Amino acid sequence: MASRPSKYKEQPWPLSPISATYSTTPTSPHPTIPSIMSDTAVGYDPHEAYRSEQEWARRHGRKEEARSTSDLESSAARLTLNTGPVKRPWWTLGFEKKMSIPLFIFFGGAILGFSLARTPMLHFKELLRLTTPGEGYWYTKPGWKPNIKIHVWTSLPASFFSVFCFLPITYNRWPRFHRYLGYIVSLLQVIASICGAVAGRHAQGGDLAVQSAVYIMGSASGGAIVLGCYEAWRGDIAAHREWMRGWFYNGTFITVRVTALLSAQVITAINTYFSLWRRSEIGFVLKDAAVLAQRYPLCGTPDAVARPDDTYVAVHSSWNEGRLGRGSASRASFGMALWVAMLLHFLGIELYLRMTTGESKWWREWSKRKANGEEHGRLGQETSRYDDYSLASEPLLNDFSPTR
Repeated sequence: MASRPSKYKEQPWPLSPISATYSTTPTSPHPTIPSIMSDTAVGYDPHEAYRSEQEWARRHGRKEEARSTSDLESSAARLTLNTGPVKRPWWTLGFEKKMSIPLFIFFGGAILGFSLARTPMLHFKELLRLTTPGEGYWYTKPGWKPNIKIHVWTSLPASFFSVFCFLPITYNRWPRFHRYLGYIVSLLQVIASICGAVAGRHAQGGDLAVQSAVYIMGSASGGAIVLGCYEAWRGDIAAHREWMRGWFYNGTFITVRVTALLSAQVITAINTYFSLWRRSEIGFVLKDAAVLAQRYPLCGTPDAVARPDDTYVAVHSSWNEGRLGRGSASRASFGMALWVAMLLHFLGIELYLRMTTGESKWWREWSKRKANGEEHGRLGQETSRYDDYSLASEPLLNDFSPTR
């Protein structure tokens, strides 16, 4: 006997924006819920239900529920690591934040310009001409000449090419190039820091304020760069990003040119400052023993002539009294100017890192997910330095085991 169709016959599940994916009946098997990582392959949009809800709220006049989905989409886009990159204009160079572009142009341009302007110092005679008056005397000595030459030959190319490592487009498109270039410039900068610290013994007359600042700068910069390279080797990109503050420390020697020049003009206007010079340093600047003895009678005595490195005289600090006066003004103010520049750079980079903690947390999660299941990686065994951003409560989106 043929049965009549019943009005209670099982009907398909009410259609909804996600019914094609999640609908089921007692006679149909439960479909496999696609992971976020494979949604693009099946054409599934995890935000479609949310958008439909927003559309319904707009149609029924419920404006308080019709919120933008940009925050949800942006966060999910950063968590779904296998999704395609967001297309941006070429001139953004891979930067995601608009504020990053002017910051890069300002600081990166300053480093590039300074490196190019100091390129003539690769020739030793130009180095003696461009350096602060009086310092060249020590650079001609056998014990100090190799150090200053190595310092210049390593610091200038390291500073110039390091700028390109901070372009997001380099580590997004050419990660291997970024890695090798980073190791090369880091090695050069560490060598430059060591040799610069040795030459700092007689920098600007060897004042203790200058020596202490140079030693702290060399150790802080070189140490931070070494730690940054180590974290990159471990795969902890968040820590690598933070330790790259060492390159910003190096910018102190550019800023100090500004602070020292301003302070030299101030003490010139005050006109009561002096700095201590050796007879040998003054003779190296004046190039004339008769003029030296006339201006500084103490330097003309037989004892001073016999021991020029042990005879000291006070030189007036004034920007208006030739090379010797300018050198004295720079020497008198350089220690203070260097500490001020260091303070600005140390505080500035820490402030920037605190303002971009969200990016650091994302890189931390990226590193954790990438290292999940890695055979010879140590990152998964370490404790996250962002304890308030625990990954234990968030399931992994997919397996990121590297295939080699």
